[in-house]
Amino acid sequence: MTRKINIALAGNPNSGKSTLFNQLTGLHQKISNYPGTTVDVHTGVRTWKEQYEMHITDLPGFYSLYPKSEDERVAVHEMMNNAFERKFDVIIYVADASNLRRSLMLFSQIVDLKEPVILALNMTDLAANLGIQVDTRKLEEVLGVPVVEIVARKGKGIDALLDKIVQQPREPSFTFHPSSFYQNSVALKIGEISGVKKVYTNILMAHNAAFFPTFNEGILQIIQEEQVDLIALQSNDSLHRFKVIDELLAFCVKRTTKEANADFSNKLDKLLTHRVWGYLIFLIVFFLIFQAIFSIAAYPMDWVEGAFNKLIALLENALPDNLAASFLLDGLLPGIQGVVVFVPQIAILFGLLTILEDSGYMARVSFIMDKLLRKFGLNGKSVVPLIGGMACAVGSIMAARTIENRKERLLTILVTPLMSCSARLPVYILLIGMIAEPKRILGIFNIQGLMLFGMYLLGVFSSLLVAFIASYFVKSDKKNYFIMEMPVYRSIVWKNVLSNMWNKSKVFVLSAGKIIVIVSVILWMMGSFAPGNAFSTIEARYEHTDMTSDEKVSAIASEKLEASYLGILGKSIEPVIRPLGYDWKIGIGLISSLAAREVFVGTMNTIYSISDDDNTIGLREKMQKDIHPITGKPIYSPLVALSLLLFYAFALQCVSTIAIVKKETGGWTWPVIQLVLLTGLAYFSSLVVYQVFK
Repeated sequence: MTRKINIALAGNPNSGKSTLFNQLTGLHQKISNYPGTTVDVHTGVRTWKEQYEMHITDLPGFYSLYPKSEDERVAVHEMMNNAFERKFDVIIYVADASNLRRSLMLFSQIVDLKEPVILALNMTDLAANLGIQVDTRKLEEVLGVPVVEIVARKGKGIDALLDKIVQQPREPSFTFHPSSFYQNSVALKIGEISGVKKVYTNILMAHNAAFFPTFNEGILQIIQEEQVDLIALQSNDSLHRFKVIDELLAFCVKRTTKEANADFSNKLDKLLTHRVWGYLIFLIVFFLIFQAIFSIAAYPMDWVEGAFNKLIALLENALPDNLAASFLLDGLLPGIQGVVVFVPQIAILFGLLTILEDSGYMARVSFIMDKLLRKFGLNGKSVVPLIGGMACAVGSIMAARTIENRKERLLTILVTPLMSCSARLPVYILLIGMIAEPKRILGIFNIQGLMLFGMYLLGVFSSLLVAFIASYFVKSDKKNYFIMEMPVYRSIVWKNVLSNMWNKSKVFVLSAGKIIVIVSVILWMMGSFAPGNAFSTIEARYEHTDMTSDEKVSAIASEKLEASYLGILGKSIEPVIRPLGYDWKIGIGLISSLAAREVFVGTMNTIYSISDDDNTIGLREKMQKDIHPITGKPIYSPLVALSLLLFYAFALQCVSTIAIVKKETGGWTWPVIQLVLLTGLAYFSSLVVYQVFK
């Protein structure tokens, strides 16, 4: 018979708590919204020694039981509610061993709640590199709680931690405050109306009365009667805790001299956070990333595209000429090809971003960008959502919850979709290849990589400009501050990098890829059927022509596509997009990519598979040889490709982003404003560029 154990993971942000959660639960986890909030809560299950079934909840990271952001409020609410009804059998507190003073502040508060707790000292390898030696035996004796050394990133110490959990930890014997502190009259009176005898819990209830509506009125009345200065109480509480923590560290922690490491880190920080060189290094690093995306990914991309073309050509010769074969060759396979061919770029982008994050460099980027962002109405905390927007706007918009100031949070949500996300990458790759040849400057720099870097810079500059203008229309009287502690530099765990590359590529294939394939199949159906006898009329018109067989097949396919339901849809919107230089085929791509931007590539692949039977060349070549029937000029001129690039750089073509903005802002006002603003910006910028330079 298995025994169920309910566990909460608590700790500061960036303490490795979520990494530990992933180590404990593996694939056995799920994500859900905390009731009444937009905060995601991760839960998972771990079976240990076939006797114990552990149900683990990963609470949002927080610094104190005096919360400020919505994420922190959820975590504090769970910790406080545990005093009323024992939801968790044990709390695992994850502390950064390389920065114990900061980590033990929140831990000291949890200890004084008198709940069973285990102290998991994470990143002990980094602490050792910094010359920090923690005597866990002394620490365990003083605190009266189990202490376990772990390295969550490498999976070290996990078994020892699991063994401590099943040993049923007891309430801590240590108290961080003298007994006189707990004779607080406010706490004692709150205890009388709440029924909670743990005095520190009642002190916290005075600070967080809004969390407890049942006792809210009584608590507020007590605070007024006692004339309690809650800010002074909190300040005195925190100061005393740090004093005790310093005494504790002096007793249990030793520092060996590792001057070389510290000196190197300080010198590196002075360079990476310099007010001039810091920005220059940032630009160089991201420039090299986009060079790598084009230069390295070109080889696997060509291989994938060539393999699909050969497969389609092989099947075309082997299969009969019927509707089922057309579905496979012109609908399904081109749709899949439009997904798989861009996996190398996605993998490389996320792999390099993981390296920057794990090494500690991204925190330095956040630090140097803070001063710049304030000039545009944003906050230093906006850096994480904005940089994250280069990967995906959805998760980045959710990350804006940590911004306490409403104005700065709304502005961040508004402009994050302007950052060039990975969904735009397939479109950029396709269109840039039509504008510039894969030549090199000075034999080193790829021109296409330079253009891709320029598109990402455009996303940065446009987001700042829109935020600056919008800041005059979104009002707020509150000021916000950006405080962060630099994480130590870490060596790269290549297993994590490869794992992230695999997982992100898998998400792209299974989520975005699913949409692309479905849309491709729908487009094939719309392009393979027409009203009435339109197709037979076209075929009859070419029966007695002097054209060669190949010319006749190509002409019939092209006219059939125009006469199909797909062609009718495209022709209906062509007048609106013609001023941008687009034809009806591009119009279909714009409509289909409302589901997701990357669908544009799959759409074009399907359209040109239906209208062009040459399977020996790739999509870009098919598009480039497409001639306008009236002007006789190529439809996809470099200017049209540039106009399209600008449209996709600005337009909000992502249903998921619209949905998450609605969820995060609590209504349709901001999603509608965002959709109208960004679509208008996309149309206007594309119109100006095409009309001025045509």
